[in-house]
Amino acid sequence: MSDRAYLASGSLIYQSPVGPIWFNTSYIEGLPDPWAFSLNFGYVIFAQRSSE
Repeated sequence: MSDRAYLASGSLIYQSPVGPIWFNTSYIEGLPDPWAFSLNFGYVIFAQRSSE
């Protein structure tokens, strides 16, 4: 028996004249509803840096 599960994620980003628009989809194996979708507009203001 394996405890392995799969996760996948993908994004499409369009830089519009007024700001970025992006669509994201994710798949997490083992959940009752494994697909998640989101549509976002704007800039990430409080993102943590990868070095922190």
